[in-house]
Amino acid sequence: PAPASMRVSGSDARIAVQILQGTGRATGFVVGENYVVTNAHVVNSEAPIEIKLYDGREVDGRLVNRGTELRFEATHRCVWWEDVALIRTEVSMPFVADIKPTPRLPIAYGDSVQVYGYPSGHSSSRAQRIDNMVVADRSSVGIDILPAAGTENQVKAGSSGSPVIHSGDVVGMVVGSCGIAGRGFVYDPNRIRTIPIHLVVDWVNTIAPEVGLPELPTPTPTPTSIPTSVPTVYAQQRR
Repeated sequence: PAPASMRVSGSDARIAVQILQGTGRATGFVVGENYVVTNAHVVNSEAPIEIKLYDGREVDGRLVNRGTELRFEATHRCVWWEDVALIRTEVSMPFVADIKPTPRLPIAYGDSVQVYGYPSGHSSSRAQRIDNMVVADRSSVGIDILPAAGTENQVKAGSSGSPVIHSGDVVGMVVGSCGIAGRGFVYDPNRIRTIPIHLVVDWVNTIAPEVGLPELPTPTPTPTSIPTSVPTVYAQQRR
């Protein structure tokens, strides 16, 4: 029999997987022995899904459900925190992210975070660790990260669905490039919006409680600085 899956720290790159569907490429991460989460905008129900593990193996995936894909028209709200999809594999995956409940957002402005993903140009079967990202803004509905001053943004096409890590814990999932709303809207390709992990977990627990994720309380602070009524996110391209 196959060995049981092992729960590991979020800082273990082996929790990140590459999502392959048609010519599209994206990232996801393992949240259950047979379950992967990624963004809704990178998968659909029509084409077969392949999940490429850290050791190069490819396993078949089946879309369980997907949330609301991002809309970019100015007349629509941008509900990025529903851009979540759950994929099931028949083959058990060896390493599962250990997601921990926390009563507060475990990050502050200026904190360093890591992103594990498969951006375009990355050829290794193991996810690339991106170390130069810092928190630029956060609320209970969104966390924005930017490359540290003087460094290049490596969270590029193919990074959608990547886990965001702080102090060994998964704190969010990459959605895509975004901008700042104020007087008008300023798009910034280096500013990356992420979904806080408690919202990812809430969505998974609602549509697939059998995954067995822990109930995560809504952390403080409540939504303040990140707007919810303007199109502030542009999804990373899969190609």
